[in-house]
Amino acid sequence: MSSKLGWRVISTYFLLLLIGLFTIHNVLYNSFMASEMDQRIAPLLERSQQVSKKLESLENLGFKDKEWIKALAPFDEDKERVRFLLLDSSHNLLSDSYNFRQQGENLPLELVDSVINEKSFQYRRYVNTKGEKLLYTGYPVYNSQEDPVAIIVAMTSLGEPGEALSSLVRRITIIGLIFIVSSLLVYFWFLRDIFSPLDRLEEGVEAMTRGNYSYQIEESEESELSPIVRSFNTLGSRLGDIEAQQKDFVSTLSHELKTPIASMKIITDSLIQAKATVSNEILYDFLEDINSESDRLKDIIDDLLFMASLERQDVSLNLDVRPITRALEESIRVMQPLADQKHITITLEYQEKFFAEFDYNKMKQVFINLIGNAVKYSDEGDEIIIHVWADKDRIHFKFQDNGIGIDAQELPYVFDRFYRVDKARSRERGGTGLGLHIVQQIVNLHNGKIRMESLNDVGTTVYIDFPRVYEV
Repeated sequence: MSSKLGWRVISTYFLLLLIGLFTIHNVLYNSFMASEMDQRIAPLLERSQQVSKKLESLENLGFKDKEWIKALAPFDEDKERVRFLLLDSSHNLLSDSYNFRQQGENLPLELVDSVINEKSFQYRRYVNTKGEKLLYTGYPVYNSQEDPVAIIVAMTSLGEPGEALSSLVRRITIIGLIFIVSSLLVYFWFLRDIFSPLDRLEEGVEAMTRGNYSYQIEESEESELSPIVRSFNTLGSRLGDIEAQQKDFVSTLSHELKTPIASMKIITDSLIQAKATVSNEILYDFLEDINSESDRLKDIIDDLLFMASLERQDVSLNLDVRPITRALEESIRVMQPLADQKHITITLEYQEKFFAEFDYNKMKQVFINLIGNAVKYSDEGDEIIIHVWADKDRIHFKFQDNGIGIDAQELPYVFDRFYRVDKARSRERGGTGLGLHIVQQIVNLHNGKIRMESLNDVGTTVYIDFPRVYEV
C-alpha cells in the first residue's frame, strides 16, 4: 500500500530539491557570469589605462595630429574584437576606432557622465536594437589638475555563456536527476515501510474523530513505529472503554435515580389510597422508608456535584493541623452500624496519634468511602483491619479486608470515573462508580498517593500516603 503521507513527504522533498537545484544553478550562474565579466573587463581596463597614460603624457591635450595618431595607435590592434571611442567631457566624439561616427558628433552616453562624476573607471551592460549583449567600459583621461577632460569608451560583445557554463548546467541537471531517482528508490525500498503505518495512523485518527474507537491498526513487522502503533491501539481501546463506561454510567445513574424516586412514589400513593385505614405504626414505617430513599438520592446527587466540582477544579482545601487518627476513628464510628449488620469487625491498629495538615471533612469522606466499600464487599463475620503508621515526612494507611476481591484485569481501571467492577454485582450492592474516583481526587488534592491490590476470593488492600505537612 502506498502511503499518502509518504507521497506528501516525497513531493515536498522533490520540491525542496528542485528549489535547491534552482538556487545552486542561479548562484553558480551568477558567480560564473561575474567571473566571465571580470575576464572581459580586465583587458579593456588594461588597454584603456595604456591609452590614457599616453594621452596624459602629451605636452598638452590639444590633440595635435601626429601625437594624437601615435597615442591612439593601440586602438587599431583591437579592431576585430573591441571598438574604442574617445569623447570629451561634453560628449563630443574625438575619435572612433571603427570610423562609424564623425568627429565632433555628440554621443549622450550615461556611462560618460558616470565616469566624470565618479572620476574613476565604470562599466555598463547594454542590449542593442539587434538584441546583442554589449559591454561598455569608460576610463577617464585627466589633465594636470586631475580633472577628466576626455573619456575612453571601449565596447565589446558579451556573447552567450561559454562552454564551461553549459557544462556546469548539464552537471547540475544530471546530479538533480540522480538525486530524484535515488529518492524514489529509497522511498520504495525503505521509507514506504515507515510511512505506511503513519498513513494507517492518520486513518485511525480520522476514525476516532468519527467516534469509531474500535479501529485497530494491524501490526505487521516490528519496526521503529511499532510502539506508536501499539500505543494508538491501546488508546483506542481505552477511549472505547471510557465511552462504554459513560454510557453504562448514564444507564446506571438513571436506574439509581429512578429507584428511590419510584419507591417514594409507590409509598406516597399507597398512603394516599389508604389514608383512612392506615395505622400510625404503618405510617411511621412508610416515613422511615421515604427518609431512607431520600438519603440515598441525596448521596447520589452529592457525589455528582462533588465530582463536577473536581472536574472544574473548583475544590479548595480547608487545611488544619490535627490528629489524622481522630478523623479515622470518627469515620469508623459512622460506619460501625453498617458493619454490625453483617457482624463484621473493624480493627484499627496504630501506636500513637499522628498529626498532619489536612482537610478534616474531605479526609473523612475518603475513610468512610473506603470502609464502606470494604464492608459492602465483605461476607458475614469477616474482619477489616486498618493500619496507620508514619515516618518523618509522610503518613501511611493500609485498609485490608478478606472479601470477594477484584479481578486483576479490573484493577487498572478501579479509580476511573464511572467505572464499576462487575456491574451486576455493583448494582446489587449499590454504588454508581464515582466513589473511588472521588477518593483518588481528594488524595491527589492532598499531594498524596493511592493504590490498590486485590485477588478474587482473597480480599482487597488499599494503600494511601500523603505528606504530614501540606506541600504547595
